[in-house]
Amino acid sequence: MAGIGYRAAAYTLTDKPRFFGTDGGELNRAKFERQGLSLALQTSLERWGLLEAGARFGRVKTVAQAAVPVPAASDTVSLLFAGLTLDTLDNLRWPSAGGRLAAAAEWSLEGLGATHPYWRLRVEGRLGRATFGGAALQLDGLLGLSGEELPVYDHFRLGGPTLVPGYRFEELKGAQALAAALSLRYPLLGSLSLVARGGAGNAFLDPEPIAIGDLRWGAGIGVVYPSRIGPISLEFGLRDDGKTLLSLGVGWY
Repeated sequence: MAGIGYRAAAYTLTDKPRFFGTDGGELNRAKFERQGLSLALQTSLERWGLLEAGARFGRVKTVAQAAVPVPAASDTVSLLFAGLTLDTLDNLRWPSAGGRLAAAAEWSLEGLGATHPYWRLRVEGRLGRATFGGAALQLDGLLGLSGEELPVYDHFRLGGPTLVPGYRFEELKGAQALAAALSLRYPLLGSLSLVARGGAGNAFLDPEPIAIGDLRWGAGIGVVYPSRIGPISLEFGLRDDGKTLLSLGVGWY
């Protein structure tokens, strides 16, 4: 194990996630103005892992927006966090070998001045395996759990072609989340590859037992090309309610 290092960061940013109605139509973008300071101790696990723990202090200002059901507020952030990442992937986004497991936990403490006391755990996994004829299988998964008063601006956000094809980025939001997807990538011509996906998941407001019928699912097919500016992908998605979505991805996201 290597020695202990540190990470210190000050941040100011405006988070503007999209909100959608029950029919899937976009309502508007919310507006969360975040400012703060983050301090953490880190240690590496050989070349394949990172362990860190620290604290974050700051504020989140919620600016009311038309049609978005989130009232204006100004909240104090005071929390402790810890994270573990294990990564042996040969390629972060389109792997053909290795695996990745990332777990991040937060504890927002009223005793430190936090407006909303809560805990949150996010676990993400990815596996890549080479198969026949240069093809590769990829398995992705996400589990999100929380308790007490998790604020809306820290809800889990699902969507996009990787986990739940056919649903837009940030379309599914909630205090709990569960999703998994399987992808097959097959070389077509030179560096151009065909990708086919199937996935299911959802985000929930209440920590009740999740049934299979509560999950939303989608399937997708498209092409991906590893350009100099990062992967370029064009994918067509079909979701469980029959709606379709064409997604263009450029670079690492």
